[in-house]
Amino acid sequence: MADANHPDAEVWQTCLEAQCNNLNDQSIVIAHGLSCLATVRFLAKKLQQTNIKAGLFLAGFNERVPQHPEFDAFVQASSFESGILRANILRRIVFFSSNDPVVPVPLTFKFSHMLNAQLIEVAQAGHFRAEDGYAEFPQLLDILQTLLKAELN
Repeated sequence: MADANHPDAEVWQTCLEAQCNNLNDQSIVIAHGLSCLATVRFLAKKLQQTNIKAGLFLAGFNERVPQHPEFDAFVQASSFESGILRANILRRIVFFSSNDPVVPVPLTFKFSHMLNAQLIEVAQAGHFRAEDGYAEFPQLLDILQTLLKAELN
């Protein structure tokens, strides 16, 4: 995404439009942190007439994060209709870490509930960043392999 240190909801929508303009029923979208919010907002508009195979969201949230007021304007500018997402993203999976220093676990639970998504805990993964000591993501790889195998059968 564009300038993650100074997130702008409209700029990120423009970036998503440029990067994801050919979504179809075989598409798998993966997003992390604040980009989960940008992505679901984008998909709620984009998926009016089509489905995608899966949405995989890491440490997602769609509410104010009290310890990060710098996200407030982005969150406020990012409303969307969640029913479209539940209907048109065929597999919805949200990953969370029990010790995420950025996104409180209850916010990720609420995000998952809003999507009616499968919720998967990854113990001690921080915010899924190298600086948290997290360098490999075998759970994500397993899910991707399963989704891709289903496509081949």
